[in-house]
Amino acid sequence: MDCRLAYLIQGVLVEGQPCVMGGPSKSMKTSVSADLAISLASYSDFLGRFRVNSQERVGFISAESGKAVVQETFRRICAAKEISLGTLGSQLVFSTTMPKCDTAGGLQALADFVKSNELTVLILDPAYLAFSGVSETAGNVFSMGGMLLSLAESLTAMGVTLIICHHSRKTREQGTPRHEPLSLEDLAYAGWSEFARQWILVNRREAYVEGSGTHLLWLKTGGSAGHSGLWGVDIDEGPGSALDGRTWNVRVESARDIRDGEKEAKADAKQRAEAKKDQDAMLAMMGYLDTCEGGETVTAWRRGIGFNLEKFNRLLDRLKSDGLIEKTTLAKGGKEFDAWRRKPE
Repeated sequence: MDCRLAYLIQGVLVEGQPCVMGGPSKSMKTSVSADLAISLASYSDFLGRFRVNSQERVGFISAESGKAVVQETFRRICAAKEISLGTLGSQLVFSTTMPKCDTAGGLQALADFVKSNELTVLILDPAYLAFSGVSETAGNVFSMGGMLLSLAESLTAMGVTLIICHHSRKTREQGTPRHEPLSLEDLAYAGWSEFARQWILVNRREAYVEGSGTHLLWLKTGGSAGHSGLWGVDIDEGPGSALDGRTWNVRVESARDIRDGEKEAKADAKQRAEAKKDQDAMLAMMGYLDTCEGGETVTAWRRGIGFNLEKFNRLLDRLKSDGLIEKTTLAKGGKEFDAWRRKPE
């Protein structure tokens, strides 16, 4: 035997191995799958970042989003790649008819669809509509494993790379932040993590702001072939409705750059918060000083405002350097003491 691995999308998708496109509800699984389908069909970079190694004939069966929505998404993605959807011709075949892949008739219908269109890649979206008895068998790894294996083997025998869109669980393991990258263990139901020979997992980095059209995602890839990666993907669809002409602008950054950016943002936010606290404290110090006729000594001023020594001295130096206070003398008990007051000007 001479068994070799070949990447359809470099470092992301291996030819001939079943792939799971996983993520929570409304996490852009269908849209990201549409970009993948168009990229393979048009021989263009996936998400504008990942190199496609060969042009493929792609079948996309979507039984959830509807023809109008998927076509509008396809057109926006094609426009971003500076191609016309119509020019792809038979390289990209779309259907809303999802066969039941756990039945002999459904597998035969799928095989006929693949053969008649000479497909080399097939995307099924979503998984729960592709299996008729999934509600009874979803928790049984033996039953689900058998159904998934039959589907994968039938397509692999025809030289087709299968990609199934599947949702993740609504809740994550205790202690796992909601907006962190997914793992295979986050996929819903039994058998999926064992079935997946490769995976593309999407999750939001931040909650979606309604009406913004901006989606901040994690994209995690991996597979038994040894490839793996984690990226931040920013997708801007524009705030308008479909009639107003939405967009598909994508930016991909490494996870390290995303993490570094988050650290810098947190550091900046912390610095701003500390600066605001200092500003409020300095205003309080000046307000207290204004209540003291003729000024106040450092000791009495600090006790009156209730600040610790380090904080008071640091802010006192700020007030001095900003030119807001001036030195004076204050008579108490027949003695004169050094004191501070607000500058008259």
